[in-house]
Amino acid sequence: MKRIIAPVIAGVLVLGLLTGCDSKERDALKGQVTSLQQELVTANNALAAKESELTSLRSELQSVKESEARALEQVAVITTELETAKLELETALAKKKR
Repeated sequence: MKRIIAPVIAGVLVLGLLTGCDSKERDALKGQVTSLQQELVTANNALAAKESELTSLRSELQSVKESEARALEQVAVITTELETAKLELETALAKKKR
């Protein structure tokens, strides 16, 4: 929004100055206004591209977080199974020694 305000204000000031300028200066100022408008379009397009990229990255981040959560759940299950198997092995070894 700030990027839009500055060129608009500049344009208004330029148009206000146009009434007191000769045609040569007026054409130069019109050229500057046109240039500022083109810069504004370019900036808006760049902003839209960055917003699109940001949305894509946020989606990718969410996907990675979900994958991480699933992986952590699997680790917890495998850890529990491993501990259970370890206890069973220790029990079996203890019985064998008796």
